[in-house]
Amino acid sequence: MLGRIVTQWEEIMGKEMALKTQPVKLKFRKTPDKSKQFTLEIACNSSEATILQYRIDLILQKLNMVMGETMITAIRFVPITSNSAKPIIAPSRKVPLTIDDENFLSKTLENIEDPDIQEKLKNLGTSILQDKKKRT
Repeated sequence: MLGRIVTQWEEIMGKEMALKTQPVKLKFRKTPDKSKQFTLEIACNSSEATILQYRIDLILQKLNMVMGETMITAIRFVPITSNSAKPIIAPSRKVPLTIDDENFLSKTLENIEDPDIQEKLKNLGTSILQDKKKRT
């Protein structure tokens, strides 16, 4: 379940908050009526926790839409410390470049003599072109 949340974290939280927060742990508990309920722990700094406190209902609604049923009933904010891992960001899907794009990059960079700089500029150009394709 946590894996599903992590992969769809940006969709749940929004791009800006997804970069500032991280789903850390799901805690399971049984209720007296034998139903399963989970509490999601989200790591963030205290100022983000204050902002997110006002959005708990919306976050819970989005989380349970991802799960397909109402399983997560509570959210607990835990502080990000210097020992905490950096936020998990699901890898974005790379859009393959066309042959024309690759030829354009090669032709643009052919006069760069330093192979390290040429490689870094090629990676930058590839990322820019892929980002442009994702938006259209």
